[in-house]
Amino acid sequence: MRMAKFTVLFVSLAVGLITTATTNAQFGPITFSSDADYNNNNPPTSGLFRDLGPLDVQQDINRGLDLGGTGHTALNFTTHGNGTSAGTNSVTLYDTDPTTPAPNNIFSGSFTLSGDILFKEFANSKAGGFVFFYNEGNLGTNGLAVTLWDAGGTDQDKVQIEGFHGGSSPMTDAIKTNSLPGTIGESQWYRLTLDIHVNGGTFDLTAKVFGHATTTDPGSALGAQIGSTLLYTNTFAALNLSSSGEIGLTMRAINMDAPNTNMVSITNFSEVPEPTTFSMLGLVLGLGGLLTAIASRRKRT
Repeated sequence: MRMAKFTVLFVSLAVGLITTATTNAQFGPITFSSDADYNNNNPPTSGLFRDLGPLDVQQDINRGLDLGGTGHTALNFTTHGNGTSAGTNSVTLYDTDPTTPAPNNIFSGSFTLSGDILFKEFANSKAGGFVFFYNEGNLGTNGLAVTLWDAGGTDQDKVQIEGFHGGSSPMTDAIKTNSLPGTIGESQWYRLTLDIHVNGGTFDLTAKVFGHATTTDPGSALGAQIGSTLLYTNTFAALNLSSSGEIGLTMRAINMDAPNTNMVSITNFSEVPEPTTFSMLGLVLGLGGLLTAIASRRKRT
């Protein structure tokens, strides 16, 4: 009997704590298989994404079968013209009401982003990846991006953290880069993962790249990690960032050979929040359950 009573006390406290853990809303993996994921109308009439930039840039983003011919649905990024050495960007943001220009989904705290990326063209440098900590009204660095680069025959394949500047012509500036061992090929799927850990005014980023057991199947098991892990730590204040913001997908290309070039496909995009530590409210509720159990025990005795 005594063991049962103590079990009641423990369970009461544990339930009070666990049920108050809070997280961001989780989504994905989004496979871009229907209008419910991404709507090709411009402007969109449904779906989960809202494109940035002028109309010609937005028309470079379309849902369909991947550009590499592997037969999987994906979000496909092309280019609207020849890029300069400064490059060009296409960006779409996760937004559960894309019919309005206002952001509807803001993410804060710690979370993980992941997605599968395929490159179509061999020549020139092109990248696909994630935008996060993005705030459209910020006049400084609007957000950050982590991108996987396929550099073709002359430059270095890499995974890179970039400062993201939104507006009518979204652009990025490199912050930190990890070179990869020249193994990023075309018409193959690669998994990019990004762990974002926030601790007050400081954040830590951990980015990794993996191959797939079946290179033409983004749903197959992950293979070995490619290259080393990219690690980065800084404060929000140092980069003029907010600790909360929108997230999305981006393509970046430099010195394309021709306009309307097939560039990058992305699928299986997902966000998984890291559960918060037990809150003070959870502690109060847990202690309340504990006191209630104790009072009940005293009445019985």
